[in-house]
Amino acid sequence: EVEPSLFGRFDAAAILQVYVLILRAAIQKLARPDEPAGIRFLREATGLAKSLPYDELPPFYLTPSIFLGQELLEGADVFGAKATFEDELQASSPFRSYALFGLEEACQALEK
Repeated sequence: EVEPSLFGRFDAAAILQVYVLILRAAIQKLARPDEPAGIRFLREATGLAKSLPYDELPPFYLTPSIFLGQELLEGADVFGAKATFEDELQASSPFRSYALFGLEEACQALEK
């Protein structure tokens, strides 16, 4: 019997909270498209997602740290974005190819 409060082996409330934080960041970005928005929410989502144990298949379609790195890059915090993407590359994550692409963009921005 499957408990409705579980998502795989995770607590569904924790997974849902990560998505709520990502959604809040996206709403803030829509409200203020010309400035970096939602970084606080994305940092919180990233921390919460990292606190969950690794699982195959991952509970997220894309890790929150990729969203965070992109938002930092768009907000001209290139060093923060680079560190975020590097951190994701060090993790046992199926999203390393996205992090590598983000790291490349951050390094190109540093060269400018």
